[in-house]
Formats: sequence, structure tokens, C-alpha cells
Amino acid sequence: MKTIKRPAALAIALVLALALLPAATSTVLAAQPTVIYEDDEIRIVRTQIAQMPEYAGIPWDTEWDYSEGPELIYLLDENGIGYAAYFADEAGENVFDTVFKDARPFSEGYAPVANDDGLWGVIDKTGALVLTYQYDWFWGSFYNGRASVMDRSVDSIWSSMGYIDISGEFVIAPQYDWAYDFSDGWARVSKTTEQNEYPTGGFIDTEGNTVMPFLYGWLDDFSEGLAVAAADGSWAYGYNFGYIDKTGETIVPFEYDYVTSFYEGKAYGEKDEIAYMFEKTNLTATPPPASDISVIVDGKTLSFDVPPQITNGRTLVPLRAIFEEIGAAIEWDGDSQTVTAVKGETVVVLTIGSHTPTINGETVTIDQPGVIVNGRTLAPLRFVAEAFGGTVEWDGETQTASISTSAIIR
Repeated sequence: MKTIKRPAALAIALVLALALLPAATSTVLAAQPTVIYEDDEIRIVRTQIAQMPEYAGIPWDTEWDYSEGPELIYLLDENGIGYAAYFADEAGENVFDTVFKDARPFSEGYAPVANDDGLWGVIDKTGALVLTYQYDWFWGSFYNGRASVMDRSVDSIWSSMGYIDISGEFVIAPQYDWAYDFSDGWARVSKTTEQNEYPTGGFIDTEGNTVMPFLYGWLDDFSEGLAVAAADGSWAYGYNFGYIDKTGETIVPFEYDYVTSFYEGKAYGEKDEIAYMFEKTNLTATPPPASDISVIVDGKTLSFDVPPQITNGRTLVPLRAIFEEIGAAIEWDGDSQTVTAVKGETVVVLTIGSHTPTINGETVTIDQPGVIVNGRTLAPLRFVAEAFGGTVEWDGETQTASISTSAIIR
């Protein structure tokens, strides 16, 4: 029996990456560098090299961060196949005295685990089961308040993955062939469309809005501002790889047989059995600022002295201006940093920095807490719109939120 500390998904990815890479370790330069992209922030140089490094990519960090919880240990059989997992302290002891059939690392205070029947639930840092064994499969852990889950009850060969929050409810319905972890408010997903026989990849935000359309036959997560992508191709016929930025602009053309993600300003690729190194020589590319966000309440476009903004994939809007527009009275307690809004018999209380505002004394959970920006309280759009019974629709193309209060008792 062997033990391994890598999460299963990462271990599989690492094995595949190693299998694709040649064994040589030389990086002797074989040609003069060529600038293939340059703008005000970044300059990428392609240099032909003799061979790619043995492992070109982000190295595995063997130091475990115990602030996120006990360390995940996988048990492997003599063939190197994982068959069980447990959580260990720094001394290597099984802290919960439990061995799971499978598990994912702790993140945001929780870890998905599987029982002997293959069903998945979620535990907290004490080992207590906070979501019962009811889910078919977890891709990873909770990130940005979301975890990717498979639901085999969906009547489709594909399109069975979506996202739950820590309450266990689907906040983004199962509809994707593959759905990966959130990072900085974006998640990479893929699905089959009427126009494509094979799944194509794009990115969504934490509310399920498409922030990068499904155009790519292959798509990886962003690393240092760039993502490996292929414009077309399939598992069956292969891909031509390049790099895109967060605007969708092609930074390195889709013409390489294989490329790695950027790490510390460098990435590697192969084309026609010739190896190349890509190097950033200026600043790391950064995502563009969010487009202007408009808020419409019952057909009226509101104006704000502090504009809405997107934080961790959540749209935050000025709370007072919208609440007052729908007729709520607002009180502010500066000592406790708390907003109280009242309309009719409904009382809404939100404290800055808290994930748990209340409506008529009942706690609700928000992924992004309220913040103060230039003296104004900003809170998640959906919470603000629905706190008094309203509804909201989001148009990602025009960055417009339309709030309707027709259902609110006046």
C-alpha cells in the first residue's frame, strides 16, 4: 500500500502532462528569439529550444497549508490506483478516525467526501457531515462559494454537471458536460451545442452568466492572465493549441501540437517535433476593467454616485439607492456597520463584511458580503433585488440588471 498527497483530479492531470512530455531535460537555445506578441503591458518572445524540459509547468508544492484543514491522503494499491482517502494532521494521524472511499481537499472550510456506496457528501473541519451523502460526484472543492457536482438523474448522456452552494442547493443547474472549479469569480465549463458535435469550452461567473462564449475545442484555466486554448478539434482528431487572454483575444496563434500553462513568465510548446519556449518580458497581462453596469428598476434607469462593480464574480450594487427607489426606509448604524431597511412588514438587516444578512429575522446566505466603497454600501445584486420580493434579470451582453417590483406588496 502506498500513500499520495495529491488531489485525484490534479494527480490525473499531472500524469497526463508527464506522459505527453519528452524525457530530455536540455534547454539549449537553437535559434534566435522572435517577438510574436507585444502591447503596452506584455511582450511574448518565442525561442526555439533543443528539447522541452522533463516537466514544464507549475510544480507541485509539497508544503501543506493546514489553515484550510487537515491534509488529504490517498491510499494507493500496488498498481498505483487510489482506493481510499483520509485526512491527516501534521503528524500523519487520521484526525477523524474515518477512511473515505474518495475525498477532495478542504477549501473554504469544507471538504467533499464519498462513502462506500459511492455517494458524496460534505464535511466541515470537525469532521461533521454538513451535507448528507446524496451527490453522484464532485469535481473538486468549494471555491468562490461554489462546488462542481455531477447529477446523473439529468436525462442526458452529457450535460449533467452544475454547481451547488454550501446549503446543498443547485445555484447553477446541471447543464454542462464538464464543470471545473471557480477561480477569481470565473469557472471553466464545456458543453455540446447544436452547432458542435463535440463539447466546446467557455467561462461563466458565479451566477451562471457566460463571460466567455463557448468557442473553444480545448480550454484550460487562466494562469498569469493567459489560458491555453484550441479554436477547434476534438479528442478524436487532436487540437492545435495557442493562448488567449480574458478578452478572448488570441495572443499566441492556434498552431502548436502541445503547449503548457504559463508559470513565472514562461511556457513551453511543440510544433512539428520542434520545441519552443514562450517568455513574458514585460508585465503580466491583466483582465480588462468591467464594462459599465446599468441598473433598471421598473423601467427606470438609476444613476449612482458610486457605480456598481463586479467582485469575485458577483455584481455589487448601491443598496440605499435601490432600496429607496422601491420605497424602503433606510437606517445606518455606524458603530456596528449595519444597514436596516424597512418596507411594510419586511425588515432587512445587512452588516458590512457578513455573509449572513437577515430578512424578518431569518438568516440568508450571500457569497459576497456587503462592502463600503467611497462612503456607499454595495451589496450583491440578487440579494438587493429579491430582499423585498422583487425579481431581477441580468443581460450579460449589455451589462444590464433589470429589477421588477411588481410582486412586492405596497
